[in-house]
Amino acid sequence: MSHVLRGQDTYREIAEALGFANEGGAKRSADRGLKAVQVKGNEGLIAEVRARIEENREFVRGKRDNPPLKVSPAGQPVYDKQGNPVYDDAVALAAASELRKLDQQTIDLLGLAAPRRSVTATIELGLDERLAANEQLLQARLAELMAENERLRREIEPGHVHEIEVLGEAG
Repeated sequence: MSHVLRGQDTYREIAEALGFANEGGAKRSADRGLKAVQVKGNEGLIAEVRARIEENREFVRGKRDNPPLKVSPAGQPVYDKQGNPVYDDAVALAAASELRKLDQQTIDLLGLAAPRRSVTATIELGLDERLAANEQLLQARLAELMAENERLRREIEPGHVHEIEVLGEAG
């Protein structure tokens, strides 16, 4: 007997199709399967890349939190009407955008982002129960992450998204 899991299947439907006692068991099994698939054999590489991302994040945070003074076309610092120095907001905004990209790199590295295409898996229920459970869990988690990503995308106000082009390497 086979069952095709779709991205819109609920944990209840998955639990019924694969013989779990309840939807909680289906979700826990999906979470365990996803975690195992994401890191198995790649722990060292993941740690190295995360360390590099964190190093870049610290550098960019410094730029965001301490932007340079704005400079006039004549090369002189710019001051407001009260005589306070004016800081270059473009640098802070560019740094904020870069931080968002670094966050996305971390999400991608850890496999937390759902793919943008639909995935259909055919599972033979008579096969190894662990394989079936892992496939089921992947589909369930995929649907959950896609819904979460969509919710997060709707929360971002268009005015808060700034795209920049980074011309040089940090460091």
